[in-house]
Amino acid sequence: PGADGAGGHPGIPVVLTTEIGKPARSTVHKVYEQVISDLKRAADLMTEKKVCFWASSEVAKALLARVYLYQGNNQDAATMATEVIGSHRYELTPAADFVKYWALEGQKETIFELQSNKTDDYFYGGNNNPGGVYLYYGDLVAANELATSYEEGDVRAKLVVLNKDGEYTVNKYPGREGTGNVEINNPHILRLAEMYLIRAEANQKNNSQIGDTPLNDVNAVRAKRGLSGLRVVDGSTIASERRKELAFEGHRWFDLSRNGQDNVRPGCKATPLVTWPDKRFVLPIPLYEMKNNGNMVQNIGY
Repeated sequence: PGADGAGGHPGIPVVLTTEIGKPARSTVHKVYEQVISDLKRAADLMTEKKVCFWASSEVAKALLARVYLYQGNNQDAATMATEVIGSHRYELTPAADFVKYWALEGQKETIFELQSNKTDDYFYGGNNNPGGVYLYYGDLVAANELATSYEEGDVRAKLVVLNKDGEYTVNKYPGREGTGNVEINNPHILRLAEMYLIRAEANQKNNSQIGDTPLNDVNAVRAKRGLSGLRVVDGSTIASERRKELAFEGHRWFDLSRNGQDNVRPGCKATPLVTWPDKRFVLPIPLYEMKNNGNMVQNIGY
């Protein structure tokens, strides 16, 4: 709601000076402009090759590929993903190792991951931690519709396991190997598989073959997940592969929103369908912010 098709609607404040103030919201266009500028500069400045626990030029480029895709700049999204893939610093995890990959750190597929240790001053356990949410408390489970959509032989299906309650437990945050604690995970923020899927989607939408074809990129991921190659792919195929590959990593809501798709949740009795466009695709500004900043404006409909 309120979008003008050119990023003229309110985004977040872009603050470039250190001061205590009450900034107004910048336009979404301005936010993208600043994010892209910062990431480009970071990619140029970070010349040292770093392991995946540290920021590096490839980390900046991988994040930039995602930003470009979300912005709808498909040519630059494909180009940036190609640079990351072409660095040859990363490898897709073989099917036989995919399940245990989620308990390991510093793996070849990971571009960037967050180190997590219980001794850290800012360690958050319990339901503030993905392992706690999915496994310790079991607050969230996989939708039946997703869990049953995996093809036979797809190793990704082993990460959504049918439990004694007839629901599907999510095992993407099993606890780092050797810790014996499901709350200690290194979330994989950027993975090589995402770069292949970004390039596939961007090239498909752009009717281009920057770096490779959408078909080859999708099949590159499928081959490492225990699946045979497809003969053709379209936008729907790529979206389905993204959903299965990146499930529970924080992408799905943004994929629906940026593509203007309905949020269909057949297993949710309260709200089984949120039809695009709807104000609920954009969350309200918290009341605390509204009360303490007279220059803040609320999102439409709240």
